[in-house]
Amino acid sequence: VWNALSVVIDEGNGPFRERILKGAFDESLAQDDIVMLGHHDEKLNIGRVSAGTLKLSPDDYGLRVLNYPPDSPNGENIYVGVYRTDLKGMSFGFYVTEERWVEENGVRIREVVKGILDEVSVVTWPA
Repeated sequence: VWNALSVVIDEGNGPFRERILKGAFDESLAQDDIVMLGHHDEKLNIGRVSAGTLKLSPDDYGLRVLNYPPDSPNGENIYVGVYRTDLKGMSFGFYVTEERWVEENGVRIREVVKGILDEVSVVTWPA
């Protein structure tokens, strides 16, 4: 979801929250072969843009994800987890190429202006 604050992240440089700005991944979406994983695990690859099994499209709300999971144990387990709502969070792996730091109500916030999107994941606990 664009412009939404993440949970508190602490990667060793002190706690902060993150906000992905609308358009941050536009260049990456047009150029990169992005995959869909379960729990950020490359062994649980369940879709890929170049294979036509993953479709990503930004809209005014956020990044719309449409996945056609494989007919395999990994695909079936993730599909069933989503269907039953055991898995109802989304996350993503990316690299920041342009950022802006702001402070709101005493909280440091990293605004991601541009980034390279590597993967989207179905997860149990999203940030």
